[in-house]
Amino acid sequence: RIDATRRVGALPLRQRRLRPERAARARRPPTQPPDPGVQKTRAFARSVEMAYASVTMSNERNGPPREAGPAAPALPASERVRLRRKPDRGRYDRATIDAILDASIVGHIGWELDGQPYVTPTSIWRQGDRLYWHGSTGSRMVRETRDGAPVCITATILDGLVLARSGLDHSLNYRSVMVLGRVHAVEDEAETLAALEAFFEHLYPGRWAELRPVTSQEIRQMTVLWVELTEASAKIRDDGAHDEPGDETWPAWAGVVPVRLVAGTPEPEERVPAGMPVPACVPGPGSPLEQ
Repeated sequence: RIDATRRVGALPLRQRRLRPERAARARRPPTQPPDPGVQKTRAFARSVEMAYASVTMSNERNGPPREAGPAAPALPASERVRLRRKPDRGRYDRATIDAILDASIVGHIGWELDGQPYVTPTSIWRQGDRLYWHGSTGSRMVRETRDGAPVCITATILDGLVLARSGLDHSLNYRSVMVLGRVHAVEDEAETLAALEAFFEHLYPGRWAELRPVTSQEIRQMTVLWVELTEASAKIRDDGAHDEPGDETWPAWAGVVPVRLVAGTPEPEERVPAGMPVPACVPGPGSPLEQ
């Protein structure tokens, strides 16, 4: 048994005083539990800083490469667009994101009203650092989002059907983009016309010059909307079937069926004069519509 009155140095154990720094820690009020959201944000910021510092230090140490090698993978613009599942399929560089958006015809605009989420499919097009779409001024989606509402926009190109030897190992090959941002409305008439011309030239190069000019009344009946492409990510699968170990001997066909969206034979409207040729801007039969 330890005698609590046993002397240690000059003072009994029960009379020993704490050192000043220990006494300060003892008087310190209990800390609040950390906010998980703040912790995640700080951790993501630290990871980006560490990755940037690692690349910078490597460049400074080794100097410029003698031959241009593959660029370091781009980092996600935010934690919100970072891929968590299958992160190897994620792409964050603008070249990849822009290429997928430029090859897409239809996007899906996700927005919210009174707690109810909605997803509206519509035509999309890119101009520089902006992603555009348009709609009627009477559209509920336009009315509810045009003044800075947050939206989530997705675009997907289907490239293949992937068949495996078990049901759950089937998959799809695809290219997709997700964009987060706040909506802006184009208010200027000249800017609206320029955006619409870019949209038509994207789908039908040379078509705009052949058309009757858009009237001011028509412009007042529609609205062009856009978001900045500052927070976006791409996800790509371009692979074959992945069977479970042992399934490769199961007597079922496995492989990939490539998929393309192509144009059919143009069908003229009934009032087109007989013999009028199809303009060169119209995709011909079999022409790919999503590159």
